Amino acid sequence: MDKISKEADYDKVMAKINSLMAKGSKNVTDSELAEIRELALAAQYYEQNKYVIEAPTTLAGMIEMKMYELRLKSLFM
Repeated sequence: MDKISKEADYDKVMAKINSLMAKGSKNVTDSELAEIRELALAAQYYEQNKYVIEAPTTLAGMIEMKMYELRLKSLFM
């Protein structure tokens, strides 16, 4: 699978992944499983490059990010 460069291609890849996975894990052949892996990696690469989240620059933002990473809840909510 080549790299995904357009949203329309991404949508097609995700549709293909969904259709293969809908068959169920017991009904997927080894070649289909390899195809799912390849398509998923291409989709992951596209997502990581398209949806870049900037690191927080404020102290409050940094604390909030660390709390999210540690799955902590605020006492003030």
